[in-house]
Amino acid sequence: MTARDRMLGNIRKALGDGTQGSSFDPPAGLVGPSATQPGRLASQFAESLKALGGDVCFAASAAEAGEVAKKIVDGRPYLASAAPIVAACGFSTPFSREAAASADFGISSADFALADTGSLVFLSESRESRLISLLPPHHIAIVEVSKVVAGIEDLFTRVPRPAELSSSLVIVTGPSRTGDIEMRLVRGVHGPGHVTVILVDDVTHR
Repeated sequence: MTARDRMLGNIRKALGDGTQGSSFDPPAGLVGPSATQPGRLASQFAESLKALGGDVCFAASAAEAGEVAKKIVDGRPYLASAAPIVAACGFSTPFSREAAASADFGISSADFALADTGSLVFLSESRESRLISLLPPHHIAIVEVSKVVAGIEDLFTRVPRPAELSSSLVIVTGPSRTGDIEMRLVRGVHGPGHVTVILVDDVTHR
């Protein structure tokens, strides 16, 4: 057994082996994506993130995703990343640290999403500034359904050598929370207190 196999085994043990019947398996009759494999993973991701206090919306196209995001933003200040899917949804802003600190919303994409834990995966050289997803109090991530993978093992199957693509690989799970303040759960201390993921059905583009 290699060091990588041991590491993945420890992670699976800590998170729970999804093959043994995850509590986040999508319930029968869930309204959302089609019953294809990408659709099942998207449904599982939605259940996992909702269990953590995040919100998930489904959109059939980039145009529809843009309308969903505009309703959430409702004219308030936002900062958008340079990701192609974000631009296709109609969002584009110049980046600055000051804008990230003052915006109510940070709108970005993600390189991958993990269905079993409801996590978003960011590679640092993917035209995504991490400040966009960290500083504003509400993070909106627009992610193509094809980027949802079953779990971390599948992630490393898709990206077997992440260090060759990025100086860092960051996995973010749900809204920011801490229990260190008087042993009470407090959200939004180390990052956004609200996370909304808009999953875009991109099957026609693959």
